Amino acid sequence: MDCRLTCDSGLPMSPTLHHECTRVPVTALAPCGPLLVAAEGPFLRFYLAQDSRYLSSVRVFQAQAVHGICVFPHEQAYASRLVIWGGRLVRSLDVDLAGDHGQEGLTLCLSNIARAPDWILDLALRPKRLEDDSQFSTGTCVAVTAHNALLQVIVERQTPDNTLQVECACQVAYGEKITVHISISDLTSSSRSILYSAHLFWENLNRVLVAAGTAFGEIIYWSWSDDSFGEPSSHIHRIYLGHEGSIFGVRISEELPTECCQKLRRVIASCSDDRTIRIWDVSDVNTNGSKPGVGCDHLEALRTRHTGFSNEAFDSEEFNSADCLAIGWGHLSRVWTVRFLEASPCNGSLLLQSAGEDATTRMWQLTPKSRDTESCSYQLLEINCAAHHNGKNLWSSTVSHDSTGMQRVVAGGSDSKITATSLGHALHVEKNPRNAIADYTVHDMLSWAQSATSSPDKTATLNHHRSSKKAEFFRSYCFVDEVTFLVTTNSGKVLVGDLFLGAESNQSSLLSSTTSLGQLDDLSGYSVCTSGPQSGVAFVAGAKGSIFMYRKSAATLAKIHTVGGKIGQIFAADTSDTDQQATALLVTLVGQNEAQILYLDPACDTSVLRVVKLPASDSSSETMTGRGVMYSPGDTITSFAHIRAEDQSFVVLGYRRGSIAVYNIHEGEGGTSQAKLTSVVPNAHNGETVTSMTWFASSSKPSQGQLFTVGRDGRLRVHYMDFSTSSVKLNHNLALPFGPNIEGLYFQDNRLLVHGFSNKSWYLYDVTGEEEVMSINTGGAHRSWTFHAHSSLGGILIWTRASSMHICNQRGPNHTLFRSGGHGREIKAVAVLPKSNSVSETPLIATGAEDTDIKIFQYVGGELVCRRTLRRHTTGIQHLQWSKNGEYLCSSGGCEECKNE
Repeated sequence: MDCRLTCDSGLPMSPTLHHECTRVPVTALAPCGPLLVAAEGPFLRFYLAQDSRYLSSVRVFQAQAVHGICVFPHEQAYASRLVIWGGRLVRSLDVDLAGDHGQEGLTLCLSNIARAPDWILDLALRPKRLEDDSQFSTGTCVAVTAHNALLQVIVERQTPDNTLQVECACQVAYGEKITVHISISDLTSSSRSILYSAHLFWENLNRVLVAAGTAFGEIIYWSWSDDSFGEPSSHIHRIYLGHEGSIFGVRISEELPTECCQKLRRVIASCSDDRTIRIWDVSDVNTNGSKPGVGCDHLEALRTRHTGFSNEAFDSEEFNSADCLAIGWGHLSRVWTVRFLEASPCNGSLLLQSAGEDATTRMWQLTPKSRDTESCSYQLLEINCAAHHNGKNLWSSTVSHDSTGMQRVVAGGSDSKITATSLGHALHVEKNPRNAIADYTVHDMLSWAQSATSSPDKTATLNHHRSSKKAEFFRSYCFVDEVTFLVTTNSGKVLVGDLFLGAESNQSSLLSSTTSLGQLDDLSGYSVCTSGPQSGVAFVAGAKGSIFMYRKSAATLAKIHTVGGKIGQIFAADTSDTDQQATALLVTLVGQNEAQILYLDPACDTSVLRVVKLPASDSSSETMTGRGVMYSPGDTITSFAHIRAEDQSFVVLGYRRGSIAVYNIHEGEGGTSQAKLTSVVPNAHNGETVTSMTWFASSSKPSQGQLFTVGRDGRLRVHYMDFSTSSVKLNHNLALPFGPNIEGLYFQDNRLLVHGFSNKSWYLYDVTGEEEVMSINTGGAHRSWTFHAHSSLGGILIWTRASSMHICNQRGPNHTLFRSGGHGREIKAVAVLPKSNSVSETPLIATGAEDTDIKIFQYVGGELVCRRTLRRHTTGIQHLQWSKNGEYLCSSGGCEECKNE
């Protein structure tokens, strides 16, 4: 957009303001060949669909927001025509990609602005006859208005002979010459119905079908035709009742194939204020003619007089229908749009996509019920949910194809974010380059392992009795490296699986081989395992106190140590320094008041170098808190970090009760090592389990740094620690957008990522970029699982569900970001930090909204980039104010809150 401040030629001293950057809701989306077109207020923005790169923008209307975009079929290479409408205004736009679609240059040609007599809800291009001119020269569209009237919209390119005449009549729009002209005329008169939604579908060259959703919960299904053998006529075919609120979205399906959904030929999908999606059968509706004995004038009178309420004229079964095929529940609030998806092959079901006020897009599958019931004969099942937006309301969505030809849903919301989510896995395609999921039973793993041992032919099948699920099941998992994992079973068997992660991997070939390491009595009935800090090493322990180490290079499982008691959990950490490379293995004991740290070097041998005992909850572990009270950190260790700073070793432990303890490992008398408790952070995670921690040392002083921890309170906390003075200070307390069971965190390419469970799904979340990376329906948090991150975004998740082992491999994020977003609710406060007071080169902009978030933006390269999101308030933000020196930001909320950031 033009960011200059110019002066009007007639008034040299009068400045004219131009939009430099906008952050407004995305109200319309449309794929246009290699482009994606997005509407933001009165502007259209163009993106290259292949790599989501922004190309250009154009202002379509002066102030009216764009509500819809209709794309003409491509008749010329790299040239497209769009018809854009918003409110009562309609305008055409010709887009020329200037040759190669890889170039950023776009040639845009706008038409005049036509004004309709009423708000336009939908617009559809009329099919072209063989004898018609090219639609790029002259195109005819039909639009439906908010009072159920049809309009004809004609778009034609002007010749040089009449261009001057058009320019004289319409003048010049925003300084651009008009070479395309658009005009509007009436096809039908308005009715008394007030519509909130409508959809047009051309059944043939002369007949258009209309599905109209009224403000009072009715769906009017009617048609209009202009057969050359008679006068144009309209006919109401059916009125559907059943929704308990206003109809916000309707969609007419194409004619369904014979094998799809039994005997259905055409259906209507609707969504409403009542949070439901409903499917209506119109297969038995004959749209070819009107009722015998009823004149067209009478039918037109019935249509125009209908108010949207039920009345006696439509009480007969011919017009009125309260029955629906299926009802789908899933959205948490109002549903705005619904559409049908392409599915190949059909597989006897129909797929739909919806978007709503809860800022999610969901996929649905319509299938016949197994047995007839009194209510609905079909069922509408939710098969996928994508929640990649903030706040409320997805106002626009469309379906396009990516570079591989796979369908994806592109959505735009109130947060001005535009995302694209692939539908490959949800559509059950055989090959998905980004995401592959497979599942295996214990019988499958044992059969492949025995087959590999007994015969080189891995395809041979062995007839083994399948053990009952109670007797044999998967106990625990851990990764050995990126392509190898270790799994233990209830009977004590230890298996090693190798994954095939090549470019041609798909759902059926994730597991390439399985090897058995034997069956150990020490692991029978109970076992735990963990990955080593160095690649190629894993550790296994059982109820009898034996600890084993597996090294991939030797392909052996060796016992390295034995403790007196049942092992609760084992944790491994790297203790590498300039002198030696070693691994610290923390072993917790069930029912005992101490833990042990085993130091060993897996690269050299399997012997334990030294053992350090850690007191867990006895009197020796008590320390003075900041209030002078003796405090014990807890009895169950749940996370572990080993830190080397200034020739000293420190151990940081997280506990089930939410506390964090710091121990100093020092040399005692006789060469033995001792652990001394130096500091405790009580109730660090609100009494919930501290599940994972990572140390980030200061570059100037290794004894100082930041401890990042996550817990099952759904929060990420950052504590500043100075081991030289045993001081601890809370620097950051962030509520994560999912949870509460946050299970792990790690750094990758200057990004902080966390993962864990929320409801029935497991998530991987980029805290730095504030974007979801992975989302997998695992069935919940209470199960065995393990995760290994790829070198880039994504990773491999293994988990148990229904006694089967499931494996998911995903490369890259689960969605593509076309434009980053901001607030998802109304912005109530803005404060700008002047450049003179800011350490950055550009000023910082703080915004507060009804979503209770405070966001810090920086204006970079013509875009507002969100640098940080602060979530401290519990109500909407009312005011923001920077301090004079720019070091503090003061905020006030709607619950008499005032905070300093």
